[in-house]
Amino acid sequence: MDIERVEQKYLITEAEAARRIAKLSAVMDRDEHDYGAGYTIRSLYFDTPFDKDFYDKLDGLANRRKIRIRTYEATPGFIRLELKEKSTTYQRKQAIALSEEEARQLMQGEYGVLLEREEALAKELYGTLVKFAYRPKVIVEYDRIAFAGDCNEIRITFDEHIRTCATDLDLFKKELPFLPACAPSEVTMEVKYNGFMLSHIKECISLADELPVSASKYCMGRMLF
Repeated sequence: MDIERVEQKYLITEAEAARRIAKLSAVMDRDEHDYGAGYTIRSLYFDTPFDKDFYDKLDGLANRRKIRIRTYEATPGFIRLELKEKSTTYQRKQAIALSEEEARQLMQGEYGVLLEREEALAKELYGTLVKFAYRPKVIVEYDRIAFAGDCNEIRITFDEHIRTCATDLDLFKKELPFLPACAPSEVTMEVKYNGFMLSHIKECISLADELPVSASKYCMGRMLF
């Protein structure tokens, strides 16, 4: 998977999210992981010994990256190693599917497993992880409602109950000692698209009075620790 698109984030209340979800339900379908009730996403983030990716985000650098292993509760067996890169307003996300055994090796710092893969991304990530001594840093989990459209690859997502854990980094453990990383009433709305946003969808999410924010779930999770 290789996707490049505009990505904007907005912090809104639960009430505002509910209104927008109701409007979007009339014009868009839920995404392939969402069967109507939302789903849970859990990600394990990696960073360097000096937390380069964390501070690049805090410092607002135009070009930065994140490396993570991501799982979706609604899709058993869905495990991906992802490289997410930002360049000004555009985001590029590349990903390769992993087995649980491959993911566990990466969690232990055994990056050589990537050299057994044929994908160019696997080789690139191996070089980055080894050269800069990346290690697992934090797990972030949250609940998502997501809409997707074929035109311009539009995706609108609503993430709430963002929680984090840095004391136990077993991505596959059922119960982890999570701490809340945001206010209970706070929802992160993400708007993603290629080219331009369709006017009828833009009207549903009412962006005229909202300003995008630079919100990172990875940084939210790290700041607690």
